[in-house]
Amino acid sequence: MSKIVDSYKFTGKSIGKFIQTIIDRNPTEKNIPWARLHKKISECKVSLVTTAGISMKSDKPFDMETERKRKNWGDPSFRKIVRDAAQKDLAVNHLHIDTSFIKRDINVAFPIETILSLKENKTIGSVADNHYSIMGFQGDSSKTLKDQTSPEIAKAMLKDDVDLAILIPV
Repeated sequence: MSKIVDSYKFTGKSIGKFIQTIIDRNPTEKNIPWARLHKKISECKVSLVTTAGISMKSDKPFDMETERKRKNWGDPSFRKIVRDAAQKDLAVNHLHIDTSFIKRDINVAFPIETILSLKENKTIGSVADNHYSIMGFQGDSSKTLKDQTSPEIAKAMLKDDVDLAILIPV
């Protein structure tokens, strides 16, 4: 017997229905960018990308005030997270997910300890100087995230010679 996964289990019924309505209303993206990996993973420089709205405490947090006022809006900007950031250095700024688990263990949404251990045991070649965080919830439109934010992150990764990005959707 196969088990059905409830993708909205932690969102609450209202938010889950709202998200599903938006998904049903929008066309499926047909041209998904993809790049073939031309190195062994053990030779790659790796960067993490989380959708949990995590920022360095020393940086400007994601804009939750506008999100409170406009329930159907999500901050489309991104934050850099330095390679050696620890739990104590990070903040979680997201109104559309239960952040309590992340606040207890950042690795739930940003597996920094795991990626560092993969480097230590030589599963990956190196860890990039920077990782990236976005606000996964974009409400009615992910256009800015698609057309502006994502290309900016990609350019930053190219500048940092990143070979492989691991997306951690939350």
